[in-house]
Amino acid sequence: VEAVELITAYLNTGSLYARGNVTTASKGSKTSRSGSQNSIFNTRDPIYGSSVEFRYDDDAKMARYIGKGTALAQVQQGCCNIVRAEQVDYFSERQDLIAKGQVDSRFDIVPSASDGKSQKTAAGKYRAKGNTLLYTEKTRTAKYAGSASHESDEGTTTAEAMELVLAQEART
Repeated sequence: VEAVELITAYLNTGSLYARGNVTTASKGSKTSRSGSQNSIFNTRDPIYGSSVEFRYDDDAKMARYIGKGTALAQVQQGCCNIVRAEQVDYFSERQDLIAKGQVDSRFDIVPSASDGKSQKTAAGKYRAKGNTLLYTEKTRTAKYAGSASHESDEGTTTAEAMELVLAQEART
């Protein structure tokens, strides 16, 4: 973690607070078998974050990124899986994510070998926006609310609320 103004480490709990120009890089686990490798953010690759304020709660295994004004918080894995919002909470053990305020997310969809030939399973870049995003790994559901929109090569869909469901064994 890097911060311009302040870093406070709570040694008794393993938690952390940082304020300023905060950037984080979490190590991925090359040997991890727990958690989905097809989630919004997998457990294998590093996750990078940037924000004006950062909190890590070791008990909850939750990283909170907080932006201010036009400087939105950002959580990213690889080149193309990105969530930007006024606040992004990522729960690493559950692989759940909550984003609030000006949510703008971009993800690559990658068909598995078994469904790669299906016309219904198109690989590509997807972008979804809304006022809130609630991603629950257990149900593999991303719920966008408040002026939600979804863009892909196939077109744009808008609604007050939208629910996107990932396949159980693939990023489709």
